[in-house]
Amino acid sequence: METVLKKVGISLRDSSGQFREVDDVLDDTANKWANFDSVTQRAVANAFAGTHHANDFMVLMQQYDKVREYMQIADQSSGESIQKFTAY
Repeated sequence: METVLKKVGISLRDSSGQFREVDDVLDDTANKWANFDSVTQRAVANAFAGTHHANDFMVLMQQYDKVREYMQIADQSSGESIQKFTAY
């Protein structure tokens, strides 16, 4: 995975050699996704998700705007659900 990502300009490790947060790597990948040709997209998808789930990963990258939106909604609503559960 690290080799494939390095070829497309995405670093899996930070400057001290430690692994970066997965969401940061996914953000970088999603930001560059539209610029990749189909062969590169397939290689990156296989590196991230393996052969059997590469198509799922490709859909994730194509719909990453929605992913970010839904993650933000979930973060904002977590306190609300706790309050409702406490009342119950």
